Amino acid sequence: MNYEDNVKEEFATIDLLLPSDTKTGRTDAFILAYTKLDKQIRKIFTYLVFQSDGLSDSSKIIGIIAADRGLYPEHFIKGFDALYRIPFAEIMADNYDEFENDRKRIKNYRDKMLHGQLTGESLDSKKLTEEVNLIRKWISLIAEKMSEKIGYDGVGQNSFRKSDPDKGFSNLFECKINNSDELNEFIQNIKQQVQQKRQKQKLNHSALEVQRFYLD
Repeated sequence: MNYEDNVKEEFATIDLLLPSDTKTGRTDAFILAYTKLDKQIRKIFTYLVFQSDGLSDSSKIIGIIAADRGLYPEHFIKGFDALYRIPFAEIMADNYDEFENDRKRIKNYRDKMLHGQLTGESLDSKKLTEEVNLIRKWISLIAEKMSEKIGYDGVGQNSFRKSDPDKGFSNLFECKINNSDELNEFIQNIKQQVQQKRQKQKLNHSALEVQRFYLD
């Protein structure tokens, strides 16, 4: 199947929930849709990891990632950039900043919903449906772009496949991980880099708040 068919199949359950008259139908559709975006980014990462000749056992890759509960899309995007010569943001081109803003906002809604907290937004049925369709748009765009650049859309069921040698994608792999120990070390390094970036952003935000205080 092409990426469009894969996305359509991926959203089949969501499309049943959206018009549902059940009390939580659209909320369930929203949470499920975000989960699918999260999963897509993870599967794109595992696809790149699997291109290494030394990691032909998918169960080892699954085991390492599943054992680490501290992995989120930003880690997999950072990992993607380390493994491939064309960064995730460059592949998304002018859409990347908008995508990241939407993803972070939607994740914040999802997290609050799961913890029974108020989102501070009027997320009625219409708004939730709009958010689901926005997530669908991003999943479709990522699938289209990644199909062109790495040969896998992140939506097809099996991410543990080798790239088509005739299409030359393998020439763009920046780094190959040779065994499960190297994969684990790679992931820990990525987590550290993401944490350092978060701390830097937090410090910059604090500095701006102090500056505003003295200017007001």
